[in-house]
This record gives sequence, C-alpha cells and structure tokens, in this order.
Amino acid sequence: MKTVTTALQTRISDILNGFQPDTVNNLIVADLFWFQFLDSTQLGLTNHDRPISKFSPYLLGTLPGPEPYQPSVVKRGAIVSKVGIEVEELDVEVMDGSQLVGGVPFFTAAAQGRLDGARLTIMSIYFLNPAEGLGFVTDFVGAVAPVKVSHGGVKLKVRSDVEKLNVKMPRYVYQPGCQHTLYDTKCALSKSSFQGLGTVTSGSTATTINSGLAQAAGYFDLGEVIFTSGANNGLRRSVKSYTPGVHVLSNPLPVAPAVGDTFTAYAGCDKRRTTCQTKFNNLNRFRGFPYVPVPETAY
Repeated sequence: MKTVTTALQTRISDILNGFQPDTVNNLIVADLFWFQFLDSTQLGLTNHDRPISKFSPYLLGTLPGPEPYQPSVVKRGAIVSKVGIEVEELDVEVMDGSQLVGGVPFFTAAAQGRLDGARLTIMSIYFLNPAEGLGFVTDFVGAVAPVKVSHGGVKLKVRSDVEKLNVKMPRYVYQPGCQHTLYDTKCALSKSSFQGLGTVTSGSTATTINSGLAQAAGYFDLGEVIFTSGANNGLRRSVKSYTPGVHVLSNPLPVAPAVGDTFTAYAGCDKRRTTCQTKFNNLNRFRGFPYVPVPETAY
C-alpha cells in the first residue's frame, strides 16, 4: 500500500546511513489525513503542530488534497497487512472536533453520518525544518467504514479497496423482488424526476417531518429525505412511512428541524413488479421473477 518515490527513498537512506549525520536527529515525520466526502467536500488534517501547505518550496504543489492541512489531535494505528486477497484495515481516531465539514463541526458531521463512505488517504511527510522538506509517502488509501462517536472523539475504521470485492455471488438470483438499486445505472430512473421539495412546518420532531408536500400516501415510503438548510443541512434519513404532508423517519435526527427548514424528498421502491409498473413506469427494466415460488411455499 505504501508508495515511496525513488528520490525520497535515496535522500532518507543517505541521512539514516550517516552521509548527513548532523541531520539525523532533526528528521521530522508527520502524518497527513486527506478526507474526501461523498458530497465532494474535502478536509485535510495533520498531527504536526503547524499547518502544512502543499505549495511549500519542497513540495511544489505535488502534495494532493486540500490547502492547507490543518493541525489537529489525530492519531492512527498500525496498518494490518494481509497476505493474499484480504482487506487491509487501519484505525484512526480524531480527538479535535474544531475542524468543519461543509460548515458543520467534525464531531457533529460524524454523528450525522457524513463520514460514511468517505475516502481517506493517509500520508507521511518528512522534513528537517519548515523550510527544508524531503517529500511525502502515501501509506494507506481506503474507505471509511464503521464510525464511532463519543464525547472524547471519533473513531474510524478504514478499509482498503479490496473491500469492494466483498460482494454477493452470484450477483443475480431468482427471486420475486427486483434486484436493482433504485436510481442506479441498471434501474436507469432519474432521481430528480421523483423528488419533492419540502419546507418544514410546525409540529415537526426529530422523527417526524411535517410539510406541505401532497403526494399520495406511500409515495415516499422506503425513500429518503435530504435537508438543504437549517441545523440538519446535508443530513439524510430513510423514510419509514409517508402520508400526505408527513414523513416518519427510520432513525431520529440529531436536532429537531425548525419551521422553514428545507429538504428534498425522494420516492422509494418496495421492489415489487406492480410498483415498478404503476409508480415508476419502468417495467422493462424490472429485474425480478414474481412467479418464482418463495422458499416458504416449497413444502
């Protein structure tokens, strides 16, 4: 997983092997953490005591990620390397929540689920002093999996891209319900064609959103809502049930929405043939076998 340039490897080797003995004790190593979130925002953190700019004279813009990498209280565990085709894992803990993710404090963003699925690149940067650096090494690249939030910080489990191979095989089986994911390339429906733009009205709670939306009952069942303003801006939740003007959420919001907060609601799908035909008019792409007996009827 680690990527080291030849020039950097040679320079560090020269220092450690005594060709520059006066600099060995001055060699500084700092970790860089480059977060890439699903909404395309980025965040750069470092465990160094000062910001690190990718436009420093010794980096010349070669360091990827945001500008600059901000000092934070963050640490990582050892990389668990595996032999063969197995997932490598790395633990990261962020104990300083002052950095912002899309205008939201880091700890709050983690609690709202904004870190789920984020890409994390971890690098080590080597330098002798702020004006003389040796370069950087990419140590690990992966996706954020489980996220645990506590009063003391946020603990992340980062897994390598081999995790993408952990898929069900065979991909398709004979079953009554559709096997496509709603709005994916195989379903081919446009998400924007089945949305509703809502504004929160009075009486809303952390689990129930009242609005002026008037779609038929059940239209947003199994769908989702994404807040576009207010304290929950950017947060999404699955819809457990819907009646005209009322969304009941599967999981509570961290903060009850205020009157006037805006959100976008997207229709959901229960994977049935009749739903695909009557609700979405997409029967030609239905990937289910409604006349195959279910296991419970096999006896």
